Amino acid sequence: MGRINKELKIVGSNLRKIRTKAHFTQADVAFHLSVNRYHYGRIEIGKVNPKLIFLISFCRFFKIEPSQIFNNLEI
Repeated sequence: MGRINKELKIVGSNLRKIRTKAHFTQADVAFHLSVNRYHYGRIEIGKVNPKLIFLISFCRFFKIEPSQIFNNLEI
């Protein structure tokens, strides 16, 4: 697995943990962030590289610091 793929999987996993801890479904988050649920699901499994504006919107929606999305990434 390439480094970028590994990093996308880590970010996606962090998004999933944040979402499920807040008791939201993928459909809920997709609706509130104005993205397709299928696309959002692919972000969570690390198949899609999310845009920066999406990550900012995600942080604002969940009222979290951006560092929480990048937790467990090796720089």
